[in-house]
Parts: sequence; C-alpha cells; structure tokens
Amino acid sequence: MKTKICPICGSKMKRNGFNSSGRQRWRCKGCNKSETHKRDNATERFEEFLKHHFKQPFVL
Repeated sequence: MKTKICPICGSKMKRNGFNSSGRQRWRCKGCNKSETHKRDNATERFEEFLKHHFKQPFVL
C-alpha cells in the first residue's frame, strides 16, 4: 500500500477508522488533520495550508 501524504503539511498519514458511511478515515501524524477523501480543489488546499501555517484566514 502506498503511504498517504497530508495535503496540508506534507507529513505521513495513518489510518484512523471509518466514517458513518464506511469510508476510510485518515489522520495526519504531523498536524493531526483528519480526512476521509482526497481533496480535488488546489485553491482550497492552498488556503488550508496558509491557515495552518499562519493561523489566520487568507482570502485569495
């Protein structure tokens, strides 16, 4: 299995159970973010990255 990488901080993610619809849940080892699916929107990922690293909202 290929290692999943966090879209926010770039750390490795680990399996973290399943959500109510049965999809695999993942948790980042670095920033502790949880997700159940792959993000498709690059702008959204960039905004999350900025919020995570600068602790304030950015509007593009």
